Amino acid sequence: MSTGIPLNDLIYWIGANDRQTGRFEKLWPIPNGIAYNSYLILNRIAGVFGSYGWSGGAMKELSDFVKCMKWELVEPVVEVKGAATDTDMQACRLLGSQIAQRLRS
Repeated sequence: MSTGIPLNDLIYWIGANDRQTGRFEKLWPIPNGIAYNSYLILNRIAGVFGSYGWSGGAMKELSDFVKCMKWELVEPVVEVKGAATDTDMQACRLLGSQIAQRLRS
């Protein structure tokens, strides 16, 4: 498990570089690949959500990283395969609501 790349004392980059993908959304050429960027700010809470097109697993990695950093992980963790359904969007709205509620407390 990675601990992220520190950008300064409070911010970590925990994204990934994908040099295997040749096209964005199967339409536009990306000859140099693509980067998936996520950031953690210490002494904060975190919500984890995202989508994948093939094997998945990134949300578990991000959740594990959040726990490793001793952050508060706000549920639900939302992992969507392909395009989001109405149910997926409801889960995202619930996550946003939970984060907002936690920030107000």
